[in-house]
Amino acid sequence: MSNSHIIGIMYDLSGKDYNDFGRYDECLNQNGFAYILGSIPHKWSVPVAIGFCIPNECTTQDFMDMRPYIVDAINEALPTVFGEIKGFDLNNTLTTTDLEFRNSQLENQRVTKADFGSLLIVMFVFLFVFMVIAGTVIKFIRSSKADKVKVDQRKKPKKGKKSSGEK
Repeated sequence: MSNSHIIGIMYDLSGKDYNDFGRYDECLNQNGFAYILGSIPHKWSVPVAIGFCIPNECTTQDFMDMRPYIVDAINEALPTVFGEIKGFDLNNTLTTTDLEFRNSQLENQRVTKADFGSLLIVMFVFLFVFMVIAGTVIKFIRSSKADKVKVDQRKKPKKGKKSSGEK
């Protein structure tokens, strides 16, 4: 694969603006590419993130090593990107600790592992749903029997009175 083709894939499938996550699924479907999310989660009132589709040879650590240069570039671009946003403090610049990079596949695997607590919660939810369904069925059966008894009582003639068909 030529360098221009690799750069084209990176450009097409990566985010182009703040809070543009790019094309995650398409990136992962490309042979030899990975997806990394760069984010500034706690610096401002609204988190900012961008997705990068990169060759597998690049790692999250490569991006972490480049943080000083990336932070400088972001701080330089802040007035252009956010300058017209009301209430945005342009003096509130980034430091290297504000910027995070995460490999989304590894992060997804880490956070979706079932542990004892999550299994306990799932069991509790299933038990609750089962109890609601069982209670509804029992109430329906009881109310059906009660309705049937009321109907039967209405059909039975009272003692001492003759039904209309008797002489």
